[in-house]
Amino acid sequence: MFKRLLKEPLLHFMALGILIFLVFGSVTEDESNRITVDRESLLTFIQYRSKTFDRARIEEALDNLPEAELQTLIDDYTLEEALYREAKALRLDEQDYSLRQGLIRKLEFMNEGIISSTTKLSDAELQRYMETNKARYYVPAKTTFTHVFFNAKTHGEETAEALARAKLESLNDSGIPFHEAPSHGDRFLYHRNYVNKAADEIASHFGSDLQEQLFEFEADDTVWRGPLRSTYGFHLVMVTKQTPGYAPSLEDVRGRVELDAAQDRLKPEMDRINQAILDSYDVEIIGDLTTDKSSPETVE
Repeated sequence: MFKRLLKEPLLHFMALGILIFLVFGSVTEDESNRITVDRESLLTFIQYRSKTFDRARIEEALDNLPEAELQTLIDDYTLEEALYREAKALRLDEQDYSLRQGLIRKLEFMNEGIISSTTKLSDAELQRYMETNKARYYVPAKTTFTHVFFNAKTHGEETAEALARAKLESLNDSGIPFHEAPSHGDRFLYHRNYVNKAADEIASHFGSDLQEQLFEFEADDTVWRGPLRSTYGFHLVMVTKQTPGYAPSLEDVRGRVELDAAQDRLKPEMDRINQAILDSYDVEIIGDLTTDKSSPETVE
């Protein structure tokens, strides 16, 4: 029975909570638990976070922040300050502002490690997660084809289509194979041959209408089809392979599913830890954080 209790996830989370309480309770006991937010600290925070050190631009940006965005900025700053103090208290590195992000990341990494060690997912949980997120792991249909292109801008719409129709008959009568396609037609903006390409890439090069027609053809390396209209002109195509889309098994994508599921579980737990750290501090806002430009200037 004792061994069975050790495997219970609830017991793991209870142990995690106790550990976090002991660690952060001990390191903050002798540290000031008041975080002061003033204009200067926010300006410095913005500069380092955005890597922009133009003082005038930063001040203008702060002064024009909507109230909701200003509150978000304050929340971000106070969380960073709280995490930074915890990292210092744990003596993770030297007290240097330039290393602030590194120290915070070390603390977050330590917390992530604690959480990850208690959230090992079973095959059944991974299978449920995968089924809930089917679209994320679906392997799309792919096709292999070549094409002969006639530029509507160069020839004009009617002439380009007429050239394509005439060439279609010639290609099929002469039995022109896949590899000789580059010897015919006009130069195309993208590729001449497409091997194992998914619908989204083809649509980005030819447009969605041509892409949909292309996937309807049966693979046949002896037949040229068309003309098909794209945003650039007319195309004659030879489709040599069609691979249907499919939903993979858990074993096929286990690594991805484990990583994704762990990350989805990690975030709410990290949020809970961060909130616990913040709750141990009193946040005090001192002075005006923005310049009130609505007030008229005093002229002496």
